[in-house]
Amino acid sequence: MSGTGAVFLDRDGVLIEHVHHLHRPSDIALIATARAAVAALNQAEIPAIVITNQSVVARGLCDEAELDAIHENVLALLRPAEIQAVYYCPHLPPEASHTPQPPYRVDCACRKPAPGLLQQAAQEHGLDLTRSLMIGDSTSDLEAGRRAGAQPALVQTGVGGRDARYAPSDHVFADVGDAVHWWIAERPR
Repeated sequence: MSGTGAVFLDRDGVLIEHVHHLHRPSDIALIATARAAVAALNQAEIPAIVITNQSVVARGLCDEAELDAIHENVLALLRPAEIQAVYYCPHLPPEASHTPQPPYRVDCACRKPAPGLLQQAAQEHGLDLTRSLMIGDSTSDLEAGRRAGAQPALVQTGVGGRDARYAPSDHVFADVGDAVHWWIAERPR
């Protein structure tokens, strides 16, 4: 891949407070450092891209239009800071313990820890994944970053890595603000 690096951000627990199966705009609350973190990325001319699993669609809690409205609300709360793009996986695998809504019951390449969303974003925006950072609050976020070739960084907000399904990161930060400021100073150029 050629191009610049980016910072990929999980949504729940990184940019906004973690709410189990968030499906109502009224439940959105920004993490305290999120707006300043995204603004710092904007100032440093580093693309900020959201990569998020959103099984609320497969679970029938909201449809994709309602999910788009939730994302628009998140983006509005972050302004004047700007997110370049939002990528989400609405799927659940066929072996899920409940019955996902068709056509969302599939094995896909986009549900983290799979790297599909990062790869799609890299292709569409001309990004170099090896010069990128994936910030997440779960180890599946970190694993998606690793599988895509990006550096993983864990924040202690949200799940804070307590899911322990995949390897932790050598880079652990209190929140998204700390992770972004570290990356701006240390990123490969």
